[in-house]
Amino acid sequence: MKENIYYVYWGFYHPRIREKMEFDSNKFFKIDSEDSLIYYKNLFDKILSSSRKNITHIYEDFLKENKDRAKNEDFMLPFSKVFNNFLRHYTGKKRTAVRMYILKSDGEMIIDVERTFKHYRE
Repeated sequence: MKENIYYVYWGFYHPRIREKMEFDSNKFFKIDSEDSLIYYKNLFDKILSSSRKNITHIYEDFLKENKDRAKNEDFMLPFSKVFNNFLRHYTGKKRTAVRMYILKSDGEMIIDVERTFKHYRE
């Protein structure tokens, strides 16, 4: 059995489940471990549930809370790329159709959509 690989993907819709995929590094951001997956979910849950307007401050506070991981450059580089891409699409309270998807893959195809995040607060 293959190990699951997780990716972050942006779009109006997620890629089809159970279809062979070309994992283009410009469209898919690889999450290095299931441990990191928890950090991604926690950060974006905090961003979308917080009443603070500046999400960069939420991100910086999150890094301070998790400073043991924030010192690890292998962890931080992909994490900051994902956050910056999220920030690019973020609209505050204005509705948008773009979503961020966390996808579970076996390396060849998408197995499941692990989580979906909107780019606005309700």
